[in-house]
Amino acid sequence: MSLPCAGGFNCRIAWPRKAHHMTDASDDALQKVRAVKPVAEKIFSDLLGEVAIGITRVGGAYGLKVNLFRAPDPAIKLPSTVSGIPVCIEVTGPITKRNPPKP
Repeated sequence: MSLPCAGGFNCRIAWPRKAHHMTDASDDALQKVRAVKPVAEKIFSDLLGEVAIGITRVGGAYGLKVNLFRAPDPAIKLPSTVSGIPVCIEVTGPITKRNPPKP
């Protein structure tokens, strides 16, 4: 499934797949995105209120996924990157915390 995202590109939703080995470069990239999540949460929550921030693949690289309760006012300029990390935005409806999977 393809979604319209900030910055004029499409964001593809990747459903969970079997784990695969990632290189150290991927691990470093993932750590960078994880470190930027709190910054992105502050930026988007200040602009839009309640948001949820996740990590997704954007154009073959790790990026941030911003889940929104409702579509933002078109007058609000949303960033397409945060600290150089690409951002994908999706209107998901109510934001709720997921329950951890049962063992």
